[in-house]
Amino acid sequence: MNPQHNIPTLKDGDFIMNESRAAAAYLAAKYGKDDSLYPKDVKVRAVIDQRLYFDMGTFYKAFGDCVVSTNLSERRNIIKSVRLFSSVPAHVQVWQARRERA
Repeated sequence: MNPQHNIPTLKDGDFIMNESRAAAAYLAAKYGKDDSLYPKDVKVRAVIDQRLYFDMGTFYKAFGDCVVSTNLSERRNIIKSVRLFSSVPAHVQVWQARRERA
């Protein structure tokens, strides 16, 4: 059904498309009872599109720069940092409990 063999794939009658953001916009435009889901106003729609595509243009790039690395020692440092940061809430709780007892 989808020559690109990716998901999600949308089939609406004889219309077939992929890419979740485009499919969401299509469904909202076609089946929305009014334009409250995907407004006709160009400026409002542009803000919605900006937020729909934020992960592709901004988030994934920043995430990749922070997490994905081809250097093994750099990966180890990232893992150590993640472990350190994941233990922060426990340390904060201990500090708060000590402060409350004082």
